[in-house]
Amino acid sequence: MEKEKNNKVLIVVLLVIIILLGALCALLATGTISLKNNKGQENNTIDGAEVNGNNTTEYTQETFKKIVDDELYVLFGYKSLNELPNARKLTLAFNIVESMYLKKDNDVNTTIQEVTEEKVEEAFNKTSISKLGIKHQSFDVYQLNSGIYSRNNTVMSKRNLFNCDFPHKVENFEKSGNKYVISVKYLFTDACPVSGYYYGAYASSDQSESNRITNAFVGDNYTDYVDPKKYLEENYDSIKDKLDTYIYTFEVNNGKIELVDFSIN
Repeated sequence: MEKEKNNKVLIVVLLVIIILLGALCALLATGTISLKNNKGQENNTIDGAEVNGNNTTEYTQETFKKIVDDELYVLFGYKSLNELPNARKLTLAFNIVESMYLKKDNDVNTTIQEVTEEKVEEAFNKTSISKLGIKHQSFDVYQLNSGIYSRNNTVMSKRNLFNCDFPHKVENFEKSGNKYVISVKYLFTDACPVSGYYYGAYASSDQSESNRITNAFVGDNYTDYVDPKKYLEENYDSIKDKLDTYIYTFEVNNGKIELVDFSIN
C-alpha cells in the first residue's frame, strides 16, 4: 500500500511539473516574459544611426552632416527651400545619376550620356529634398560648385572644371522628437579653386569687405597660399561671428530623412 501511495504522489508531482513547463513555454512564445537580460546592452551603429536596447533608432550628428555635404550644396546662395530652382534640383539628381550609372568617356573630365527620366526621378527620390519634386526640362549650361552641367531633353553633359570643397564646421546639433537641427558655418572663396579672398558668405553679391576673412595668398608678393581648412580650424573662435550660419531642420518619418526647413543667419 505504501509503495502504491508513493507512486501516486510521484505521478502528481510529474503532472504539476509538466503543467508548469507548458505554461512557461506559452509565456515565452507570446513574449510576455523574456530570458534575455537587456541591462548593459551596448548600442549598435548602423549607417550613422544608433539602434539602442529598446530597438529605437537614434540618428547621430554625422548622419545629417553627411547629407548636408553630399546633397545640400545646391542650397548655396539661397535663403530658403522655396527659392531653390528646378535646375539645381536636376543638377543634384544628375550628380547622383552619374555616380550610379554613367561611365566616363575618353576625356576623363567630360561625361555625355543619355539619361532617362526614370533614372533622374529614382536618383532624386533618394535625397532629403525629394518632397520638393522635380520637373523634367531642358536648361542651359549651369555652373555649380564642382562643374558645369547641361541638359537637353534626355542628354546630360558635365565638364568638371574644379572642385570647391568649402571648409566648414558644425556649430550646433539638437534633437527634439523626430526633428533634428544641425547648424553649420562655412568659409567661402569668391571663386574656385582659389581667388583673392575668403569670405563668410556665398556668392559675390553677399561678399563685401565687412565679411571678408582673409586673403587667400599672403607673404611677399602674395605668393604664400593660405590653406582654408587649416585657417578655419586655427582661427574659428575669432572669425565665427563673420561666418553665415546655415541651419538645416530634418524630420525622420518611417525611416526616411527629409529636410523640412532651411535658413541662413
